[in-house]
Amino acid sequence: MVNRLIAALLVGAMGVGAGHSHAGSKGLGAGPVQEGEGKAQAIDPWSFEALLERDKDYSFPPRAGQTAHEALRAGNLTSTRRAAALYTIGETRTSSARSQVELWMGQGTVEERCAAVTAWGQLGSLLDGEDPFLVEALGDKEIIVAEAALFSLYLNTPGHALDRLAFLVANPDQPLAHAAEHILQWHERGTCNTPGPVSRRLALRWQAARVFGTVRGQVWTAHLIEDLAKDSKFVDRSLLIEAGTLLDPRVPDHLLEWLLL
Repeated sequence: MVNRLIAALLVGAMGVGAGHSHAGSKGLGAGPVQEGEGKAQAIDPWSFEALLERDKDYSFPPRAGQTAHEALRAGNLTSTRRAAALYTIGETRTSSARSQVELWMGQGTVEERCAAVTAWGQLGSLLDGEDPFLVEALGDKEIIVAEAALFSLYLNTPGHALDRLAFLVANPDQPLAHAAEHILQWHERGTCNTPGPVSRRLALRWQAARVFGTVRGQVWTAHLIEDLAKDSKFVDRSLLIEAGTLLDPRVPDHLLEWLLL
């Protein structure tokens, strides 16, 4: 029905037998592909095993960190893309961007600050023992930022962090007690029953891979295009709209034929 409506609009605008097109394609398309769309994106219901399995599908090329750093310096990024850039800098150990990461640890949205804290931990401490910036972030007023710092400490200095985690679990009134239990479950069993800093880190990595990395060996937009190519309705609409721009007197006849099917 939609395809026939588009064809009718184009025929009316072009005029049967006309030698050129007066119909524009603006407004008739499916709209721009938004960041993050695609069949491979969502995991519902929530499953930690599914997150882990998906994590095998993507990687970050050597230049991804520099590209992310350039995007961060250029500005004009959405909060989600800035978080992706910050994570990518940490994932690729792009130490030249350390000052930018430090800056975003203390400003921006919760999403951006979590990504910055995570990236800071990935870049590694310049000092022995627990990183003082991450320790300070444990007291952040945003609990999600504090939880990200706790997990980063566990990854960087597990010997120190495991004692801290055990203390927090033994004191359930502590704000980070639930996150500590979540991390210990991951440490002991390699899985988690509920969302927490470990699963959020996997989600952030996925988000960053779609923007600056590769998914199953290709950039994410290639997968989106493949999904769209499998959608026959989308392909038909796209072809119909493009047909309206052709300066060929035979086009109206073909559109009429479509309407009569």
